[in-house]
Amino acid sequence: MEEWKNREPVGGTAAPVPEEGPAAETPAEDDFIARDYEEFTRRFPDVDPGELENDGMFRRFCGSRFGRESLAELYADFVTITRAVWEAARLSADDKRSRTTGTGGAGGGDSRLTAAQQRSLDEWNAANPGMKMTAREFLSR
Repeated sequence: MEEWKNREPVGGTAAPVPEEGPAAETPAEDDFIARDYEEFTRRFPDVDPGELENDGMFRRFCGSRFGRESLAELYADFVTITRAVWEAARLSADDKRSRTTGTGGAGGGDSRLTAAQQRSLDEWNAANPGMKMTAREFLSR
């Protein structure tokens, strides 16, 4: 918790720390930090707040909200948004793969398979080595 309590305030640099110990915080700030730390570690026990604080992408996401709003709420929002972005990227990649023209080999336009068709053909050929089909044969069945 010491690392968490000694974080740099938002919007500027920390005051110089005297040799005998950290700069004093107001009781309200100290209370907010303690409650915030407890709430965060309760909700996200597997996440180190110190590492999260040093994560550039998280800090950029938080912007000026960091240190002013609950870290647990900021992190929950961050997780929700990053999951949505990753899911959208995965769906986009899956869609793009399903629209590919197949293996890219030579042949007429009628012998090109989608990624799903190619997977099905590969599964058939693996399961039936004595009756392997070409892309053209697969499409004509």
